[in-house]
Amino acid sequence: MHRILIVDDEPLLVNSLQRVIRMSDLAVSDIAVALSGSEALAKLQSHNVDIVLSDIRMPEMDGIELIRQVHERWPCCKVIFLTGFSQFDYAQKAVQYGAFDYLLKPVSDRELLDCIDRAIRQRQRETEQLLFQETLKKQYEEGLAVIRQTFLRKLLAGDFANIGQAKRKMEKMQIGLDPEEPTVFLFFRIDGIRDGTGFDEDLCVFAIRNIAEEFLNKPFHHCCLEDDNGYVIYPLQPVGRPDREKEPAPSLESIAESIQESLAFYSKIQVTMLVSDPAPSVRQWPETYRTAVSILRHSLFLGTSLILDFQSFDFRKEGHVSSLSRLPSLHTLMESGREREFRERLRELFGEIRTMQDVPFGLYIELFQHVSAAFIRLINKLKPNREQMQELDLDLDKLTSVRAFATLDHMEHYFLGAAERLFSLMNQSAKDHVGALVAKVKLHVENRLSDELSLTALADHVHVSAPYLSKLFKQHTGEGINEYVTHARIMRAKELLRDPQLKVYEVAAKVGYDNIPYFTKVFKKVVGVTPQEFKSANS
Repeated sequence: MHRILIVDDEPLLVNSLQRVIRMSDLAVSDIAVALSGSEALAKLQSHNVDIVLSDIRMPEMDGIELIRQVHERWPCCKVIFLTGFSQFDYAQKAVQYGAFDYLLKPVSDRELLDCIDRAIRQRQRETEQLLFQETLKKQYEEGLAVIRQTFLRKLLAGDFANIGQAKRKMEKMQIGLDPEEPTVFLFFRIDGIRDGTGFDEDLCVFAIRNIAEEFLNKPFHHCCLEDDNGYVIYPLQPVGRPDREKEPAPSLESIAESIQESLAFYSKIQVTMLVSDPAPSVRQWPETYRTAVSILRHSLFLGTSLILDFQSFDFRKEGHVSSLSRLPSLHTLMESGREREFRERLRELFGEIRTMQDVPFGLYIELFQHVSAAFIRLINKLKPNREQMQELDLDLDKLTSVRAFATLDHMEHYFLGAAERLFSLMNQSAKDHVGALVAKVKLHVENRLSDELSLTALADHVHVSAPYLSKLFKQHTGEGINEYVTHARIMRAKELLRDPQLKVYEVAAKVGYDNIPYFTKVFKKVVGVTPQEFKSANS
């Protein structure tokens, strides 16, 4: 609904205009009046006004000065001038200064209402365009963050043509790093919450980023990403470094200790951190990343809340299971519900170990850590209750200790069986989640029919993406979400139209329609008659 301000020094004309507008079906909720330009400015300061209907010639301040100030201070406000024939040239000049239109006195009721309706429609279009632009900006920023993450992961995997290409893309994506400069990586592995209540991974990552960047923003250019292992990773390059060969790693270790202490004190989060050796350029990022991941996996058997570097393990003598680095990772396959691919990948991992001769114990540890971490992450995500944990029948000793298995076959059999039960629980949880999500959306719609109920707004309310919500709602209910909202609004409108005290435009506003003609069109399409016809037949 919209607010109108009538400005004229003739009280009789003001009252007449006010009465004509109030008796119309225009989407107007409030009509304020002012008898001078200065009084109009005072009203504009204290009220949100959409349309000003003003005379040109008035004492103290004329309409031209009024529109000049309105244009400067409230540029979205539409100004319609009323003028006599002798002021025609004056009115044309006012239109040049930004007036929406002018009407010649005496003006007919129809001409007045048509002009106001056009101003309302223009105001609505501008508001919709502004909201659309804000939505695009938000989507762009969210999309850019996702694109940055994808690109940084590709750099860590060595998936780029050359340094020149990497440099151009970094600049385009506003990543403040130089691919030709040495880069040190700071890794975070979440070990848990100190009070033992378990952790929400997204909240932990949020806390890590907030606290870490308090320490990193000043001394380093940096960006942040999360890999498939759940590690939070900061590529770092010192700010204002005069010597390209100077290595910042020693000072970074003390910063890492401060970050670790702050996370434990303020957020109760226990993390193990690793400071890498410098990678001379982006070409060495993949090797540095693989080394860091291997150290973090091996270090699980040393405890929690560690500060590590590349001298922590001489793991390079132990060999490597190449299938572990192949994408997608096990936890990605589990969390996306791809059971067949997960089982194939699991058998592939164990099969590769079986083909080796004289396998070092470190490789068994690496394999076990990779697989068990995927299971633990999924369990933390699903948050099963006590009854569900009993149904899963997970021997937690086997999930946390490689020494619980006498043979490789024993280990493989355990994880395949546990995977079958976990996928079953995940599928059931997904069905329950969808039902609860749809119910929450329906309840919100029923309680907020007068509010904005676009797909984007509803998705924001239940904290999912708009395409995801649209797909789930359609699959669960058999109808589109916009169809459901429209049906709910029209059904509620039918109830309200039976009330003889409510006018059609009031009913429209209560069910979320500011545009009366559009409400009438939708109502007739659904019900078969116009709102006024329905009201006349049922009041």
